[in-house]
Amino acid sequence: MLARFKPASKKVTKDYLKQGYFNIYKILLKNCFTFGSVLKYNYCMKNKTIDINKDIKKSLIWSIVISVLFVAGIPLIIVGATKSIWLVLGLGIVCTVIGFYGSPLMWISYGNKRALKHVVDAVMEDNLTTVEEIAKQLQIRDRQVRDYVITGIKKKYITGYIFDGTILTANQKEAPKKKITTNKCPNCGGALQTTENGYTCIYCGSHFDKE
Repeated sequence: MLARFKPASKKVTKDYLKQGYFNIYKILLKNCFTFGSVLKYNYCMKNKTIDINKDIKKSLIWSIVISVLFVAGIPLIIVGATKSIWLVLGLGIVCTVIGFYGSPLMWISYGNKRALKHVVDAVMEDNLTTVEEIAKQLQIRDRQVRDYVITGIKKKYITGYIFDGTILTANQKEAPKKKITTNKCPNCGGALQTTENGYTCIYCGSHFDKE
């Protein structure tokens, strides 16, 4: 007689499902961060100055959303486990893991951007150009100011200045104009439309002077 097949226990099945959902979460989270970084880099390359207020609002929204996922994930796990609804259980695990690990990181990022905004405003609005002046104005350490200024310049929050580590000096140099050798936009590769003063990209809106 053939041996009767014994199905795996519910506990083993749940363990496999949990591990599978956790692995899927790690892959999705890694790809999301990578894709977001690429979009952020491309946006910075096409725009000279980035509005830090918009980034702060986005960071706040994401922080709230991920916090809500953590709160909502726990009841989903309970319902899915007690009623053996695997889809609900998996969704609850994913939401809980994202909320548990992502929520602190997002709130820390939001707080750092709020602190960075004070330094950006001190430079761009109050015209403070030395680390010492900004540190006294904001009552923070010189090292923190230096780090925030470097971050602000890298992220295009602070533009038009050259920073030597201590003093911000107005950049008097003009960026070299890009030469048009074909009918394609040097920025995005889109088609160019001829205007009275030069060329305009119909996709990204960049303007170029005639040679």
